[in-house]
Order: sequence, then C-alpha cells, then structure tokens
Amino acid sequence: MRIKDLPGNERPRERLVLYGAESLRNAELIAILLRTGLKGVSAIHVAEQLLQRFGTLEQLARASLD
Repeated sequence: MRIKDLPGNERPRERLVLYGAESLRNAELIAILLRTGLKGVSAIHVAEQLLQRFGTLEQLARASLD
C-alpha cells in the first residue's frame, strides 16, 4: 500500500508532526528520509528491507553506497 493511500493519521510524516519522532518506528523515520519508494513498493517497505538487510540503524548509517 502506498503511503498516500493511508489515512492521514497513519502517515509517517503527519504522525511525526503531531506526535514527534519517538512515536514512529525506525522504518517510518527512514521512509520519511527516503521520501519515495520504488515502483510497486512503498517507502516504508523499502525502509523495512534496509533495516532487515543491515540489522540496525548504526549498521545502515555505516553502509557504503555500493
């Protein structure tokens, strides 16, 4: 499901503004930074895949662009 198809109160960017960063999962925070997903894959799903691949935010931050 695309983020724009979610109800307004479930969208990460809107929840960030209303409730602060601590109310979001790491994947949702990353999705905000990504801004967009891939064809057929939401930014949240891309973020979840990145976290799954790298394990932690620290490992993701240290990952090379390759």
